[in-house]
Amino acid sequence: NHEQATVYFDGPAGSHVSISPDGLMIVSCVDSAYVGKGAAPAMVYRSDDGGLLRELKTDECITSAAFSSTGEYIVTTSAPVPASSPRNAAPMSEAPVLWEAASGKKLKTLSGMMTRMAHPTMFSPSRDSLVLSRENDAAVCSVPAGDAQLVLRGHTQRVTYAEFSPDGDRILTVSDDGTVRIWSSTEGIEVRPPIPWNAPGSESVQAAFTAGSGDVVVTDRNGVSLFATELHAEASADAKFTSRHMYAAVSRSHDHVALFSRIQNIVSVVSSRTFSPICELELSERPQEVLFHPAEKQLLAICQNRMFQYRS
Repeated sequence: NHEQATVYFDGPAGSHVSISPDGLMIVSCVDSAYVGKGAAPAMVYRSDDGGLLRELKTDECITSAAFSSTGEYIVTTSAPVPASSPRNAAPMSEAPVLWEAASGKKLKTLSGMMTRMAHPTMFSPSRDSLVLSRENDAAVCSVPAGDAQLVLRGHTQRVTYAEFSPDGDRILTVSDDGTVRIWSSTEGIEVRPPIPWNAPGSESVQAAFTAGSGDVVVTDRNGVSLFATELHAEASADAKFTSRHMYAAVSRSHDHVALFSRIQNIVSVVSSRTFSPICELELSERPQEVLFHPAEKQLLAICQNRMFQYRS
């Protein structure tokens, strides 16, 4: 295990980044401390040398951005709307905006939709669509038109996060009602009982599918836990495994999970199927965020505002 490169970018890196599927571009947004200080663009950089390619500008402060599964589009969110956030609920964004990645052209404002943050798995891997929050529901929207094709109804409070499974057949949602739910992406029905989460609010909860779409990783006050996506005769509704780490990142193939804490400089990489250890990485700084490079054997760790470290 070793550091492969440290790249300083031609501008602020912020605390939210996304890597294009081909690994050639990184889109980054301002640090959360900037929110409320005025408009701020998303910055698109070359991943090899940190050179600035383009800026995605609106009249608002863009706080998160993500590439689509094909790399053709970028979706961004802007500063949370305090008036739309009930007491003790997760802050939500202004309406997400869809961009053409190659040119930086603004394509569509997805009015009436929200999300806590943009992330690559909100895009379907198998068709041109993405899943977003619409109050207590989640909606599957066409890309780039933004029309709602399917609505997932069942949560009793606002949906704050949603993503597609690796095969595109399932969708998971996180809600302020205290549950994570798993849905059929074609029928819009739940495929297992709701998974309860334990946290002060849904903004503290992470959830992601693992390899083969057969399991879900849920991170909350209990740690990082693995649950079956569907319940067969041999499957239990309870967690299969639980780790005491507080944050998790799932690889693009969904085969690996990186477990980390923001108070230590150690990242543990484990199998997504069994949570068995694969390797342990010692970073030079405590990470704010960790994500997998599309090359799969590399990690991108955000340790300081402008420093990115690739490790194998």
